Amino acid sequence: MKAEKAPKKGAKRKTADNRKPSASNAKRFFFLCLIFALAVTALSFFKKDGYRHQGEIDGRVEKVAKSLKAIKKDNKALLGKIQSLDKDSYQVEKYAREQLHLVKENETIFRFKEAKRK
Repeated sequence: MKAEKAPKKGAKRKTADNRKPSASNAKRFFFLCLIFALAVTALSFFKKDGYRHQGEIDGRVEKVAKSLKAIKKDNKALLGKIQSLDKDSYQVEKYAREQLHLVKENETIFRFKEAKRK
């Protein structure tokens, strides 16, 4: 058996079939990597949970957040109204008369119809 010699420094490496590696192999490898990267990018964008879908979800989350903020503001106003009704009996009576059309005992209410204008 022959002992293999260690390659000299600066010597070009040869392939198993004694051919020099060519630039076309490097180009093929580059293009395969490029195709793979494009395929992964396309799949991550178009799949069900991809970037596009994530953008739609972000839009919905923003709408719900705005809605929640408005509801919290309304709740705060209603809480203030409830607290004022708890403290002030005049406000309760006013609400009962105007909104619920309630009257006190032995009280008479007159309602007038507006005349039609020509």
